[in-house]
Amino acid sequence: MQCREQPCRRRYHPCSLGLHRHATAVPGGPEPGHPEASMIQKLRDNILQLLFPPLCCGCTTPLLAENTQGFCCSCWARVVFFTSPLCLICGTELSRDVSPEDRWCGSCVQHRPPFDSARSLVYYREPVRTLLHRLKFNGDTRAVAGLRGLIEKGGCRRLIKEYDLVVPVPLFPARLKKRGLNQALVLARLFFLKESVQIDPSALKKVENTPAQSELGGLDRRRNLAGSIEAGPGAKLGGRRICLIDDVFTTGATVSECSRVLKENGAETVEVITFARTSGLSPPRYKNFKNKIRYQF
Repeated sequence: MQCREQPCRRRYHPCSLGLHRHATAVPGGPEPGHPEASMIQKLRDNILQLLFPPLCCGCTTPLLAENTQGFCCSCWARVVFFTSPLCLICGTELSRDVSPEDRWCGSCVQHRPPFDSARSLVYYREPVRTLLHRLKFNGDTRAVAGLRGLIEKGGCRRLIKEYDLVVPVPLFPARLKKRGLNQALVLARLFFLKESVQIDPSALKKVENTPAQSELGGLDRRRNLAGSIEAGPGAKLGGRRICLIDDVFTTGATVSECSRVLKENGAETVEVITFARTSGLSPPRYKNFKNKIRYQF
């Protein structure tokens, strides 16, 4: 009995043992749908799980029992989702004693970013860091299952509003060719898997092969990206509500530069969603300064 995808020549592979989930019925055995057939299928699944147990999406250790979203107990315990209170603009974590009227971090009060709001799903720590690195640098699409599980468990619906267009942060063509995928585009499709909204990876383009942001500090990150991103040819951005997607929010330099370009090309609003964000409480907040806020492009 062979796998439908390709002939299997491995001696102890589930296909050769007749344990594959999509194996056809055994000649002379019960017809599909018969109670005995379901019992046999369940037995096959149990044997298959014992012989070839699924692996944790974070540490790749075998999962010997059904587990939360494909993670072992140790990895799942280290996943922390973002919860209120958060800055209304940049989404950074605020102290618990902040009042609802003062949910602006000091950074946004002094220099409001070009995007309208930013939200993140989880903290950028293990096992999320390893999961994103496997997708981003190794092209390991098996990490997608773990990312999707976190998105479903984290209730991404609370992050998603009504948008006219979803735009992933672009990669320079040479870097995209080297990696084989744009992690921001993969995350955009996962976030909006059940939404009927257009995802346009060509709305923005990277025109300069700048050094990796992870190697630079905050001020150098902003200088590094200045003028390196442009609107894509034929991009229709005027008057549109746009959701900008990226993998990690560290200083906000990347999404700020992308948002600036989108706004300069007529976007009505730009709201940022990132999968992860580096931790750390915001600087002290300043009260009664909302009327003095200005856009810093």
